[in-house]
Amino acid sequence: MLDSRTVKLTKDMTVEEFYDWHNRNTCRNDDHRDWAVANCQTMQECWYKLSPLRLIWVATCPGVLKPKEQRLFAIFCCREFWHLLPDERSRNSIEVAERYAFNPNEETREELDAAHVAAKNAIRTLRLPNDKELAHKVLKATRAAGWVSEPNPVIAVQFTLRTVLSINNTVAARNALRIKYANWFRKHTKPSFWFTPLSLEYNDD
Repeated sequence: MLDSRTVKLTKDMTVEEFYDWHNRNTCRNDDHRDWAVANCQTMQECWYKLSPLRLIWVATCPGVLKPKEQRLFAIFCCREFWHLLPDERSRNSIEVAERYAFNPNEETREELDAAHVAAKNAIRTLRLPNDKELAHKVLKATRAAGWVSEPNPVIAVQFTLRTVLSINNTVAARNALRIKYANWFRKHTKPSFWFTPLSLEYNDD
């Protein structure tokens, strides 16, 4: 099986091709596929018709967004919970990831790697508040800040998103976040649905 982060820019994928390939190589989502196939003619149409939950799944699939867009979305997710980050290493992880997103080079990559290691160490030494609910949120936010500086942008966006959504304990709160995130994608990104799994690998170093 091909690596799910291995793609090549070729021609438009149909709705069926997009969902079938990502269902095989990333994670299955048959309910989303059935709705999209029944209601959309193209993936571009899907982008504007999908519910927030379905749009987020599409947007975070490998190859849909540029690495810069993926990382900026992960940063946006983390900044929503900046107030829950007591450790400077966690906040620095977000700031360094943002600098790298706008200016990826050898120097900022080294800075990113160092910030990622420091942010992961911050999780291990984190002193949580006594209040259980607040402690849960602080821990999740700190973990998300650790993921945002992950060098691979696909991993960074998927794990950051998963972690920040788990900060909130209610379905209503998570759905509100999904609406906000879907609006961010539609406003700040230009998705490409011309990817098929052939070559052009993301750098996982």
